[in-house]
Amino acid sequence: ITNGGAIGRLSIPSIGLDKYVYEGTSQANMRKGLAHFDCTSGWAGNIGIAGHNRPVSTAAFAKLKDVKLGDVITYTTAYGTCTYVVSNITTVSTTDTSGLQQDGTNKLTMYTCKMNQPEVKLCVVATMVGTNR
Repeated sequence: ITNGGAIGRLSIPSIGLDKYVYEGTSQANMRKGLAHFDCTSGWAGNIGIAGHNRPVSTAAFAKLKDVKLGDVITYTTAYGTCTYVVSNITTVSTTDTSGLQQDGTNKLTMYTCKMNQPEVKLCVVATMVGTNR
């Protein structure tokens, strides 16, 4: 499951994404793969994940802009594997962190920049549909 200190692995088959997730949203972690917002849950509740979208050759979320509503996502940690379905795709201000709040639902909230739009970021939310422990 883990690689070089990773806490999990995120897979979005529809866009060919299969990347490790590292604790904390440091630039170093986002260069290695995806980064977990340590202010959010690591397993249940709202799990926040960030990633770079450029340069395409090394950016884990380079194709996040291509996901569609209904796409399936799996997130595997030491606790098991959860399955999610993309339920919302929006653009938010770079200063908007409201998507990281806990609201009682199990979901993934994923952020990346939008190319040539430094004032906004892409926010993709996926709702949990199943778990396998």
